[in-house]
Amino acid sequence: MKFIIKLFPEITIKSQSVRLRFIKILTGNIRNVLKHYDETLAVVRHWDNIEVRAKDENQRLAIRDALTRIPGIHHILEVEDVPFTDMHDIFEKALAQYREQLEGKTFC
Repeated sequence: MKFIIKLFPEITIKSQSVRLRFIKILTGNIRNVLKHYDETLAVVRHWDNIEVRAKDENQRLAIRDALTRIPGIHHILEVEDVPFTDMHDIFEKALAQYREQLEGKTFC
């Protein structure tokens, strides 16, 4: 299971040194809160987001709920990594996932 965490806008407008320090603090806060749910949790810092990977699928709702209570997080995106070979393969997998939501809708 993978979560991509988007930073609060106040963090993104800071200078590089302040931004890196705030992201490091936020990453530490995420580790401290989530270590109770999964000991093998991986938290990876990037320039514009933070990646959280956990192995225990049973804790998905608890982890997502805990992430919503951490200051400095703007959005939490649940991601399902799916391998693909080409653009048509992406289309087929997306269609299988979203067919009912898109039925009867138009692009324009």
